Amino acid sequence: MGNTSTSVHIALDGTTGDAVDGIVRAYATLGYESAKTASPESGKHVVLLRKEGDAFLSIYDSDNAALDTGELKDLALAASKIFKTAAVCTSLYDSDTFEVVVFNAGKQVDLVMTQAEQYSGPLKVLSAKSRATQWSKIFGKPLSAERITQAITRDSAFADDALAELSQLIGLSSGQSQLHYQDLREDEAHTHHLRLTKSPSVPRAAAEGQIVLRNYFDPDNSRMLLVVPASWPIALLEETRVTWLMLSEGAGFNDGTLAIHVDGPGGLAIASGYMEGSKFHNGQIVGPLETAPRDQAGASVEEILKSRQFEVTQDPSGSSVARTFTARFPALDIPTKEPARPTQILIVLQLHLVASRVGEWEINVSVRPASGANFQHDLPRARIAAVEQTWLPVVSGLNPRAGYEAGDLPALQPKGPVMLRELQQRQAAVRLDRRLDLKDRLDDFAAHHAVLQAWHSQDTWQPLFDHADDYHRTVYEEHSVLNWFRGILQTDGGLNATKMSLQWCSNVLRMVTPHMWICRALLEQVDRAALDAVAQVSDVNDAFRIALKEGRALDDLELALLPVLPVESVRVTRR
Repeated sequence: MGNTSTSVHIALDGTTGDAVDGIVRAYATLGYESAKTASPESGKHVVLLRKEGDAFLSIYDSDNAALDTGELKDLALAASKIFKTAAVCTSLYDSDTFEVVVFNAGKQVDLVMTQAEQYSGPLKVLSAKSRATQWSKIFGKPLSAERITQAITRDSAFADDALAELSQLIGLSSGQSQLHYQDLREDEAHTHHLRLTKSPSVPRAAAEGQIVLRNYFDPDNSRMLLVVPASWPIALLEETRVTWLMLSEGAGFNDGTLAIHVDGPGGLAIASGYMEGSKFHNGQIVGPLETAPRDQAGASVEEILKSRQFEVTQDPSGSSVARTFTARFPALDIPTKEPARPTQILIVLQLHLVASRVGEWEINVSVRPASGANFQHDLPRARIAAVEQTWLPVVSGLNPRAGYEAGDLPALQPKGPVMLRELQQRQAAVRLDRRLDLKDRLDDFAAHHAVLQAWHSQDTWQPLFDHADDYHRTVYEEHSVLNWFRGILQTDGGLNATKMSLQWCSNVLRMVTPHMWICRALLEQVDRAALDAVAQVSDVNDAFRIALKEGRALDDLELALLPVLPVESVRVTRR
C-alpha cells in the first residue's frame, strides 16, 4: 500500500516560536481556538515541524492527516495572507497521485497535480510559462518551465518521486511533503505542538429556508469602504463605482429591492446599479453560478453587462440634506448554500455615482431579497468626497510644463483620459490638523534611522510594501508613462520585481509628496540649487528632509527631482 498524506508548508524567515501566534490566528479564521486542556483525546492536534536551516515551516493536522477536508487549503490561504508569504498544500494519495496547491499573500496562485488536464474544479491552474514566472518570483529562485515540467512528468511508478522533486525545486528539501501526521504526533525534536478546539463563537448553520448574507471585504475592491470614517475622493462629473461584496450562506433567492439613503448636499446622482452572483473560492471569483442563465450566443460584452444592470429611482419626498433612492435588482438566481458545496457564493453590488459639485456624502444601503420573512441586510456605509484636480504629475507625460519624447517607441494605448480620471480620484483637500501627528512621527523616525526614502501625504492609496508584495506600484508610479513590464531583466518580471531592493530605492524615488525624506545617494543625483529653490532641505542623520516651499507647486518639485523620478528622464524636456 502506498503513501497517503497531506500537509501545509509556509515559507518563513523568522523563528518557529515567532510564527506560532500567526498559525493560531490562521486556524482562528477556520473557527478554532487554543484548547484549555492538553488532553490528546479531544480536539485537534497540530504538529509544527522545522529543522535548523529549513526554509519552510511544515504543518501536520490530526483531522487532515491522510485526506484534506478542505481545511488545509483554507489554512494555507489564511497563513499566506497573515505572513505575507508563500504557502503550499501538498497531498499524496496511495502513491498514485499527487497535488500541490500554491498560495501567496492571501491568493491561490497555482495548482499542479497528476493528470491536471482532467481537472475542472475551481482552483487556478497556470500555463507552463506563467508557472515558471510566478514560482520564480514567489519562491525567490530562478525556475524554468522545462525544469518544472520535467519534475511534474517524472517517469516513475510512484507519485512520491514527482512530489519530492517539485518540493526540492521550491526549497522544501527535507522530505517534509511526504511525512504523515502519525510520524510526528509524539516527536518532540524540532517540533511544536498545538491543541485546538472549535470556537464557541463560530456561527451556527443557517436554519432551513433562512437567507443569510455576510459582508466580505477584499483589499482590491473594498478600499473605498475600508477608509471609512474618512471619505474617498472622487472626480467631478466622472462616473464612480462604489462596490459592496456579500457572501450568501443560507437559503437562495432570486430578486429583491434596495433601499439607498444618501446624506449630504445636492449634486450627487446615482446613474445606475449592477448586481451579479458568482462562484467564489480561495478569495477569487472562479466562474458564474450554476443557476445563472447561459449568456446568449453572439451577445456582446456590453449586452451581457446591461442585463445585470438596474435603474435607481429617487424618492421625491427627500430633504435638501438627505435623500432616499430605491431600486429593484435583476434576477440573480442565487442557489441555497448546501453544507457540501465546494465553492462559496459571492454577490457583487455596484452603484454608479456622478458628482456635479464639490461636496461630501455618506451612503447607506440595505438589501432586501424577496422572501416571506421580510429579510433585510445592511451593508457597510460608504463616504465619498468630490474634489477638484490639484496636480498633474510630470511623470505622466501629460503635464504641459514638460514634454515627453516617445517618437522611437511603439504606439501606446491612449492613457490620458484614464490617467486623468484616476489622478482626480486621488486628490483631496485635508485639514492640516489631521496631518500633523503622523508627519511629526515620520520626522522623528527618520531622524533616528537611516531611511532611504519616506513620504507624508493624504491619499486613498494603501501601500503594500514587503517581500511578498513588492511588485505593487505606488500611486505615483502608476501614473508614470514608463513601461514597468519591459523585458530588460532576466527575472522576466520587468522592473516590478526590483523596486523594493536597496539598489533601486537608493537610486529611484518612488513617490513625490510635499513632505518627504530621501537618502544621500538620491540627493547627490539632483541639482541641489534647483532643489533649494523650490523646497526647504534639512540634513538629519545623513538623510534629507524635503518640504515644499509655500507658493510652489508639486510639479516644481518634480522638475527639481527629475533625475531620480520613476520615468525615463532623458525623454523629458522642460518647457
